[in-house]
Amino acid sequence: MTKRILLTGAGGFVGHHTLEHILTTTDWDVVCTDSFRHAGKVDRISEVLASAPAHVNWRVDPDSLERTWWDRVTVVTQDLTVPFSDQTAEKIGHVDYIISMASESHVDRSISHPAEFISNNVSLVINLLEFHRRHVPDAIFLQVSTDEVYGPAPEGHNHAEWEPFLPSNPYSASKAAQESIAFSYWRTYGTPLILTSTMNIVGERQDTEKYLPMTISKIRSGETVHIHSSPEGVPGSRYYLHASNQADALLYLLKAYSGGLD
Repeated sequence: MTKRILLTGAGGFVGHHTLEHILTTTDWDVVCTDSFRHAGKVDRISEVLASAPAHVNWRVDPDSLERTWWDRVTVVTQDLTVPFSDQTAEKIGHVDYIISMASESHVDRSISHPAEFISNNVSLVINLLEFHRRHVPDAIFLQVSTDEVYGPAPEGHNHAEWEPFLPSNPYSASKAAQESIAFSYWRTYGTPLILTSTMNIVGERQDTEKYLPMTISKIRSGETVHIHSSPEGVPGSRYYLHASNQADALLYLLKAYSGGLD
């Protein structure tokens, strides 16, 4: 039986790369949710569907039973900061997996508007976990987080899993809160849970508010590039992962958890 996955934030930068990777490498059906209020763009989902291989993109033979990418994707507009209605839950239907990816993620905006930023990220994970608990309690719940929850790493130190959370800004604090809430649902309700803490992501069609595309844009236009540093003036360092590599890792974990690896 074909698997069905709920992908939140599918119109976002990492979300639409993940959608494309699922459609390319599996036969799963995908329910995409996004509020399209922040960085999510419905155009990204349309671009992914339009990029499908030619031989499966359109039905040449009306009697063909071959499913196209268009057939496999359902888009449900949902503001995750409010609870799921029964009607919306019915639209989503049964799912085998949930990828909780939707979040505000721009660090500078979290610094300028911390209260609404944190409230948004905490509310959405609670509502998604409640949807899971009420409607699809057997689905594997994958919470996408960031390595920034651990704070800056001293020179020569690589953070390990389960180190203490020492977030440096409201964004990373909100992601640490998401992890803690998801973990509490595993402990309390037995939610089948996977937590990932990923480094900085880069790739095509990334918003120019993010550091690398912003830097490229400013250099091309002759603008000044501002770099965050420590109080002593030492600039920070970053490791980057391509969005498609992250998507591949997420699918690997979902399959491994459910015993579906070849």
